[in-house]
Amino acid sequence: MLRRFCMIKHESKKQKTIGLISIGQSKNSELIDEIEGVLDKSIKIKRIGILDSYNREEIIEKFRLDNPHRLLISTLDDGTEVVMNEEIVIDEVQRCINQIEDSVDLMLLLCTSEFPRLNANKPLIIPNEVLHEVVKNFAQESDKIGVVVPDHGQIEHCKKSWIKIGLNPIVKSIPPYSHKNKLMEVANAFKFENNLNLIVLDCMGYTAEMETLLREETGKTVILSRASIAYKVKELIYF
Repeated sequence: MLRRFCMIKHESKKQKTIGLISIGQSKNSELIDEIEGVLDKSIKIKRIGILDSYNREEIIEKFRLDNPHRLLISTLDDGTEVVMNEEIVIDEVQRCINQIEDSVDLMLLLCTSEFPRLNANKPLIIPNEVLHEVVKNFAQESDKIGVVVPDHGQIEHCKKSWIKIGLNPIVKSIPPYSHKNKLMEVANAFKFENNLNLIVLDCMGYTAEMETLLREETGKTVILSRASIAYKVKELIYF
């Protein structure tokens, strides 16, 4: 991450275009709309999504799961949720990087999962790395933290990711567009967990409304991924 940030610093005066790479479709993405709203109006935004060039049937076939514990979840422009093979998603993200990097100054990937083998010739911000940095500023090593992910199949992989940086995660799953009752179940589980003072919404699909409800119901600090990443990008642009 430091290597990427240093690249951004040296090129800051020339930064005028940001490429936002979605693991869904990009045309009607409220997540991209929200991030655009945080950035200065003079910054040009180039959108691209890994599913932009596929129809529903092609998505189902191409991204078919072969491992129920290595999956990613996104939504189509019409709000339909799709579950995808993580390995294929990584390949498609690389395709999008290759497609837009010559026309942007830096790129932001809109997913908090780990992407270990991406290659880019322009600065690339990986939210997973930024989110870990933000959380470690709030939590001490070995602290217990609450983490929320979209799908039960992601829990074990998520645990390993947070344990790897020295934290003690208690992970629950809830889809980003779940009914309020489901979110209340997660809130109650964290509320009565001893020695847990921080909750991380570990998916860019979670909203400010969900963050507010969790914070009010648990009385604990809640970190919303999309907000943390958006403001980090804004900070880096003018660094």
